Amino acid sequence: QGPDQALQAELARVAGHALGRWGHVMFPENCHAPAVQLAGRLLSGAHAPGEGWAARVFYSDDGSTAMEVGFKMAFRKFYRDHGLLES
Repeated sequence: QGPDQALQAELARVAGHALGRWGHVMFPENCHAPAVQLAGRLLSGAHAPGEGWAARVFYSDDGSTAMEVGFKMAFRKFYRDHGLLES
């Protein structure tokens, strides 16, 4: 059942290599170059999805978290735009 010992060792080696290169970023001020480059491509340039209306890019680790944070950001903007946020 499951991968043999040789494949397990290979999977562990590859996973360890990936973890060393693309660690989870816990702090918003930290970013890696490919993410910054992708954000630039999403926000400006020919046929960029965010051209003309988006000023920032938000990355998430999965769809449910992205939806949750997206809703929170939208509600916060609504409250701020309508003067409903307390300082």
